[in-house]
Amino acid sequence: MPRLKQYNLDSLEWRLRRFAKESFNSIQGLADATGINYSQLAGYSDEEPPGGLTLVKLIGVGLNAHWLLSGEGEMKRTPGDRRDSPERLIKIREARKANQRVSELLAELDLME
Repeated sequence: MPRLKQYNLDSLEWRLRRFAKESFNSIQGLADATGINYSQLAGYSDEEPPGGLTLVKLIGVGLNAHWLLSGEGEMKRTPGDRRDSPERLIKIREARKANQRVSELLAELDLME
């Protein structure tokens, strides 16, 4: 019997799969609705989050991008919710990249000691 993959219930991957299941019955259904490649959707994680264009497509089918990225708030977006604005999502992604770079630099410094 094949093993089912276990998901961290606080992960981006789980949140994306939950939205897909509840709104489109599957990742494939979400892929069909958004035009995003199935393997691309299935591969997103906390370490490899979706980029701006993908987020815009997901917002277009009702996903609250703030919930997807942070786990905070409601799964489905409400009209007028400014947390999903493309400008804000770009700033969040830039901040995450900057945090990752700082972590890498700190790790390099630790190796130099």
